[in-house]
Amino acid sequence: QCLAETCMAAGDYDSSQKLFVDCVHGWQSLLGWETIETFEALSGLADSSSVNGLTDWAEAFYGKALKMIRALKGKNHPHTVSIMANMAINYRRQEKYRVAEQLLRNCCKAYEQILGRENDSTLSALNSLGVTLARQGKHDEALRCYKSCLEHQCFTALF
Repeated sequence: QCLAETCMAAGDYDSSQKLFVDCVHGWQSLLGWETIETFEALSGLADSSSVNGLTDWAEAFYGKALKMIRALKGKNHPHTVSIMANMAINYRRQEKYRVAEQLLRNCCKAYEQILGRENDSTLSALNSLGVTLARQGKHDEALRCYKSCLEHQCFTALF
């Protein structure tokens, strides 16, 4: 799984995708579906598929991963919210902006309740919400998101 993550970080999405598929199958046959190891491999496969442009596949993988992590950790866990945020980014890649926006609003609220307003995950979700709003032409609201990120020293807000 580390090799799959390394390939993805290096931009070799085809290799990472193949390796994540092997990981999912390996963990599933060794430990079963409802394990954190299988979840992590499936989550990686979803991420790799999304950045590789296979957004329909990624959507299905994120859906399965979300069901798994809710069963394993519950709905108010950072891993659960993380999958929701990644799912929202995938929806944005599909230009399903309204769905992405609503999901990211939910992620911002959940992260703030679970981790606090100044946590990096909270600010990252807020930044993603800003990007999604800007893509819809909601520039004033996007700017408020970016400013909030900058106030909390989230320097990725403008990227």
